[in-house]
Amino acid sequence: MNFFLIIILAFAPGAFWLWFFARKDRYDPEPKKRIAQTFFAGLLAVFPAAILELGGEKLIVPGGHWGLIVDSFLLIGVSEELFKFLAVYLWAYRKSDFNEVMDGITYAASSSLGFASLENLFYTYQMPSIIISRALFSTLGHVLFSMFWGYPLGLVKMRMKKGRIILWGLLLSAFLHGLYDVLLFSENLCLAVLVIPLLVALYLIAGRRIKRSLASSAFRWRCPKCGFVNGEGSTYCANCGERIEG
Repeated sequence: MNFFLIIILAFAPGAFWLWFFARKDRYDPEPKKRIAQTFFAGLLAVFPAAILELGGEKLIVPGGHWGLIVDSFLLIGVSEELFKFLAVYLWAYRKSDFNEVMDGITYAASSSLGFASLENLFYTYQMPSIIISRALFSTLGHVLFSMFWGYPLGLVKMRMKKGRIILWGLLLSAFLHGLYDVLLFSENLCLAVLVIPLLVALYLIAGRRIKRSLASSAFRWRCPKCGFVNGEGSTYCANCGERIEG
């Protein structure tokens, strides 16, 4: 297969889901440049995660079913979620653009999709047919796992929660990521198909977190005409008198 076509197939699912989740941030959308940079930071995060996974597999992973469990939960889940998180924390978290809870979800999605897209490239280059399952399941899965630390990151940034909630979010995202891999690579069809209801449940949870994030945004009361940010619950803009939907 043409390498240029492989690149398109590998990155197309990530580009779609990035567009899908970025447009959810409707009250104060993040700069496209910052989203692209965080996507690239997530892409780079693949390399330290891979080094940790490969080194750990040689040192601590046993054979058989226990090897799959240890590899999925302790290496893949932990390392991939940790480095995706660090890509956001080190690059986007301290920026002035990160100014509402929803931004934690937006940047987590950006980092995760950069990570997933480079993974897609590696897998698709080796086995082109795998891009279908990667597009339908794994690429989306990366975003949904990251919601469990992205949402807390936004809460902490807006001083609505204490920092330890991020740690719990990271642990939960690593566990869910590991569970997904155990089910998918179990070589048992009955277990493998369980990734579908798992992703559906995570998608529904993500939807509720997005809704809560948007409801907490101060920019919800921004005037569509003059851009003035009014107080919570305002019906008309205090600056120009334009009606506010809220």
